[in-house]
Amino acid sequence: MGGRLKIQKTHISMQKACEELKVTKEQFKELIIHLNIHAESVRSIYKLSCSDANTYSLKDVNKIYNSKLYATIQKNNQRELEKKTWRRRNRNDIADKMRNLDYDYVNIISSKYRSFSDAVADLGETLTFLYVYQFFSSRINDEEGISEIIRAELAKFEKFMIDNTLIKSVYPTKKGLHVLLRINVVEILFFVPLNSNFTDIKRNDFLPYIKLYMYHLMMVNCRMKNVKIDTAKDVVDEREYENEDNGRENAKETKKDSTYNHDHVKNDGKESSNAINIFQNLKIFIGETVLAHWLEILCLCAGAEISEECDYYVTEGKISYLNGSVAYVYPSFIINSYNRRVILDKDEYLVGKEPVGYHYPFESHDKKYDKDFIDTLSKTKRKNVSEYLESIQRNTYFS
Repeated sequence: MGGRLKIQKTHISMQKACEELKVTKEQFKELIIHLNIHAESVRSIYKLSCSDANTYSLKDVNKIYNSKLYATIQKNNQRELEKKTWRRRNRNDIADKMRNLDYDYVNIISSKYRSFSDAVADLGETLTFLYVYQFFSSRINDEEGISEIIRAELAKFEKFMIDNTLIKSVYPTKKGLHVLLRINVVEILFFVPLNSNFTDIKRNDFLPYIKLYMYHLMMVNCRMKNVKIDTAKDVVDEREYENEDNGRENAKETKKDSTYNHDHVKNDGKESSNAINIFQNLKIFIGETVLAHWLEILCLCAGAEISEECDYYVTEGKISYLNGSVAYVYPSFIINSYNRRVILDKDEYLVGKEPVGYHYPFESHDKKYDKDFIDTLSKTKRKNVSEYLESIQRNTYFS
């Protein structure tokens, strides 16, 4: 009689994976986020001595083991041991000179995404965390000058959004602003914190990954300048990309061995969000408001000119001087008009009247977003960082 077929074990727990790889849990989390690996739920018969609901495949653990990032972490761990040895010998002078190796972010990001479209589609999480970092930047010890780099890269991307009218809709909440972009068939949702009371994510929870997000945006920005978006036909034409490997220090061009594919994002026949121009030939001035920066971006996307000699003065009610030829309106006038693609009746939005609320613009989606910035994450990343993020109830921010 034949023996019972032995089922091969394919998954192990995080603790077991850490033991096999000789890394801490924090380092393991860093590895799976950087390498785009996520936990999987499988039947217990496939688990290796593990009762955890979520496990990691042996294939993914092997991927970690063979990665350059893992090799760098191991070398840095060894270097930390050497530092401790020198400090025990009272040779702090030697220990202080020992520097950990930097991660090769160009290689990490190039390996992480199969195509340029994939890199663009994953921008929601990247933009969210970069704006969160920028929000906290004044309270972060930034010895490497990361804040200035992030500020410059976000400014480049915002200019690209304006030049190509990529913003489909926006929605303010009590904590900040949801921004939905559409680049042809790809929709990207991200969150910008604006309220001084924003504390929904701890700084130390995203700081280990901020360089990953920074380099992701840098590389996308680099490629975007070689992407021509035809606003009339809503198609993307990618000109041949010139690899200029200036080293990791520059990190603004992908390496010649990059795994990015030169794919094309094709038109799916849907209505284009480009060429809105509803404020064409209008002059608008943005007064003092927490939304001022993004209101200006929306106005520029829609063809307006930002000028103190204006047709519309946007304010939350603070007016130092009245001009009879100017319409003083609430910020909701700009946002609701932009989302609906038509200039709404300004009389309903005049300052002095009861402020009109913001119309929820995401009805076309399968579901409304029940959380704030966590909904900008992909399903994979949501699993990886979910334990860092506090749940945000809809009735708190969408009231």
